[in-house]
Amino acid sequence: MAEDAFYCETCNEDVTHDDIETVTDVPEVDLDQFLFVEGSAEVYKCGVCGEVLGFNPA
Repeated sequence: MAEDAFYCETCNEDVTHDDIETVTDVPEVDLDQFLFVEGSAEVYKCGVCGEVLGFNPA
């Protein structure tokens, strides 16, 4: 995960890297066609409220 800071709009505060949960192997979706595509991504979510903060295609 990059060292960039994350901000949680639900919690209304910056989230430290210790408070971020990483979910791996999340299927990628083509949003134009609403189809699963080959590949997966890491998704970063707030450890307090669960809001998705960002993702990184694997």
